[in-house]
Amino acid sequence: MKKIIGVLAVGLWAALWPSAAGAQSAAEALTLKAYFGANCLDGGEFNSGQKGWAEFYEIIFGLLSYAAGSEVRPAEFGLTGGGEVFYRIGRSLRAGLGVGVIQSSQKSDIAFTPAAAGREPLTYTAETRMIAVPVTVNLYYFLPAKGRLAFGVHAGLGPHPAWGYASQRLSETSGDWTLNEFKVQGGGLGFQGGLGLEYVLSRGLAFTLEARGRYAVFSNFKGDVVKSDSSGWTSSVGGLLWNERLDLGALGSVDILDVSETKPSGSVMSDVRRTRVDFSGVSLILGVVFRI
Repeated sequence: MKKIIGVLAVGLWAALWPSAAGAQSAAEALTLKAYFGANCLDGGEFNSGQKGWAEFYEIIFGLLSYAAGSEVRPAEFGLTGGGEVFYRIGRSLRAGLGVGVIQSSQKSDIAFTPAAAGREPLTYTAETRMIAVPVTVNLYYFLPAKGRLAFGVHAGLGPHPAWGYASQRLSETSGDWTLNEFKVQGGGLGFQGGLGLEYVLSRGLAFTLEARGRYAVFSNFKGDVVKSDSSGWTSSVGGLLWNERLDLGALGSVDILDVSETKPSGSVMSDVRRTRVDFSGVSLILGVVFRI
């Protein structure tokens, strides 16, 4: 009887062992990663259109003998972060689904100093913000690990919903001010790729260092431009986001942002086109990998 029970126990263990091993393998195949880092992006015509408005005011106030103290800086640098879920396909391949945030921002102040006595100094403030939330499907390939260190490459693509904000505020020392605010949104399909190192600390924990590049340029932004001043007056215009060159005759020309339902036109306007907002750039990130 004991022999029969022993044989049955060995047979049951042998029957269940492959399933248990498979369950363990499936669990180990699932990986989570959280990451955070620094980001640099181009900005495209959203940045150049914001700079064009500052150049416009410099020309106008230059006619009134005001001297500009600095210039508007583009929104190129910011932070990035996000998370990914991976499934191990083979020894060297992983497929991942990730959600992240890419952002850049910049605030610049220009002091307009009057040459003539009796005129009030002015301050021009330009604020620019861009943010995208990429949702990407990625494929990772890792070279055979040497000790605890592994080298990998990856590529992916996915939708990048995005938002932009640009404002121009002109303030007087008396407290009076005027403000224009562009609030727009758009997005589309973006692509990314990168190189990375993974250091395995334990069976369930690893750290990564990655350099990523991406291509994400969109010309479909739309929204509103809201104008207001210190008296309480406000006005809003909705439509598509455009860039246009404004001809100021002998004073030159400037490239500015505009919002309009239809293509802007006029005798002083040229090179009117939909604004290309460029999120292309590079990121350097640190990540923590959890193997479930």
